[in-house]
Amino acid sequence: MASNDQHNPEYRLGMSLALFAYIWWGFAPIFWHQLYHVDALHAVVNRMLWSGPTLLLVVLLGGKWPLIRRAASQPNILAMLLLSGLVVTFNWGVYVWGVLQGNIKEVSLGYYLLPLFNVLMGFVAFKERPNPAQWMAISVASIGIVVMLAKQGYFPWLAIAIAASFCIYGALRKITPVDATAGNTIESLLLVPLAIGWMLINQSSASLGQFDTRTDIFLVLSGAFTVIPLICYIGATQRVTLTSMSLIFYIGPSMQMLLALFIYGESVSTDEWIAFSCIAIALVIHTVDLLRKLRSK
Repeated sequence: MASNDQHNPEYRLGMSLALFAYIWWGFAPIFWHQLYHVDALHAVVNRMLWSGPTLLLVVLLGGKWPLIRRAASQPNILAMLLLSGLVVTFNWGVYVWGVLQGNIKEVSLGYYLLPLFNVLMGFVAFKERPNPAQWMAISVASIGIVVMLAKQGYFPWLAIAIAASFCIYGALRKITPVDATAGNTIESLLLVPLAIGWMLINQSSASLGQFDTRTDIFLVLSGAFTVIPLICYIGATQRVTLTSMSLIFYIGPSMQMLLALFIYGESVSTDEWIAFSCIAIALVIHTVDLLRKLRSK
């Protein structure tokens, strides 16, 4: 059961796990940048292939096989998990493509926008009513995107695709009645045959051995690299509320932005700074509103 009690050991453990996951995701571009010479689709297919078996091993070691068996016996759940798996694969693909194209700053922008997209998803799909502060945050962030479009003729499609796809993924998992760990494992395992099929059809470009040994090691490790923070994130959601976790969510995209600017030398124009500033203001409004809600409970 998620808790808000900051003196509760479970709360502290949950927030520690969330912090670890967000920091891991913040450093993730460094891992994927090691595969700059690999086609993004090749990298994503390998991520699909190795994530499922890695998660299955974790589930078996954790004694959660009965949860897997129970969920796998229900066709409607399998169908929903296959759909959510395809959506998150699209999210992975866009993310990896952005990093390999040297556009980490827009990748980070996508994750900055994610909480606001979640508010919109709640309004559209779950009939949730955003309060005035949330509407203000969405409006200010929208001004930032309009600035990019008006000043540069540039629409941040990469950021929008990342935020929208992960938002849709979250909504699909919300309405799928399955344990989080079991769901992620089944979801990943359902994608393994697709990955194997793609490799068999495209053996000359999508299988291991096309590059050097170091590259193959990174491709195989992409499964564990994906699973480790995911397990921590799931562990956090079981101990603290998503509202509490969202207060430190911005660590990940902030670290990605710092990597883009100071490690990989990406430049940010004046108009982009204006847009980012608008989104930063929107996130401050959103976070203050979350803190107000927490204190009122």
